[in-house]
Amino acid sequence: MILPTSAVTTALLLAPLVASNPTPGRHQAQVVPIRQQRRGLNASPDTPFDASTAQAERDKLANRYKDLASKKRSLKADANKNLKARAVEPFDIQSLKKRQSSGADSLDDQSDAVYYGALSVGTPAQQTTIDFDTGSADLLIPTENCSGCGSPLFNTGQSSTFQASSQPFEIQYGDGSTAAGTLASDTVTVSGLTVQNQVFAAVTQESGSFSSGGVFAGLMGMGFPALAKSQANPFFFNLVQANSLSSNLFSFYLARGDNTGSELCIGCVNSAKYTGNVNYYPLDASETQGVQAYWSIM
Repeated sequence: MILPTSAVTTALLLAPLVASNPTPGRHQAQVVPIRQQRRGLNASPDTPFDASTAQAERDKLANRYKDLASKKRSLKADANKNLKARAVEPFDIQSLKKRQSSGADSLDDQSDAVYYGALSVGTPAQQTTIDFDTGSADLLIPTENCSGCGSPLFNTGQSSTFQASSQPFEIQYGDGSTAAGTLASDTVTVSGLTVQNQVFAAVTQESGSFSSGGVFAGLMGMGFPALAKSQANPFFFNLVQANSLSSNLFSFYLARGDNTGSELCIGCVNSAKYTGNVNYYPLDASETQGVQAYWSIM
């Protein structure tokens, strides 16, 4: 299979769709503009899909998370019970724009590997930059005393809603990047969608791709709760459980070859970014001992 040379569009849904019409005044969807930066990958618009490399990556992830079966299996039951899609078809952001702002901004396309955008945290809101990562589930926000961290940093002392804790947090990613700090909570907003008391890692030390020479400061994991080292519910899942979205999904448009226009659409798809129909595939948890952790498809 050869990926399109201009863009890749991905829609991720939480559960089998059920017939229910979204309520425009209550349920929301927003576009998050995302920038790109290479993270040690050698990708080009014309690179063919390598099945053996993909399988090797799946095997590596399966080995890394082989102990997930011992974690709280209630996560899977809770997900099936609480996370139900709200529309027969994904809600199209094009119709939403007629009555609500989309929050779209211009993008900076630097390469085809890491996609990042804006996030605000605290009261009053402070803006930082976030790498949106579907392969993890923790929210990492670097704070004012962070060592070796990218900027902008979150000044916790200037937020009236910031709640600290003494619970330590450490994580290492597949590319060797690390982050450490303590768990905390505050009001977090991405493109107009807000979760109050969102638990995140208030980071005080970073290395690797997070370093001060990078173009993004923190990271938002978009994976399933079973992946969260913090054991906190991810931002997207909190929106779903609060019944806040027009459709319980998010979708990416990933521009390639230094083209602009990449975006994350939360609660929606953007029909201006693709032609044809959206195809659906069942999720596959066989590589993680039956516990849904990644957006793996069969």
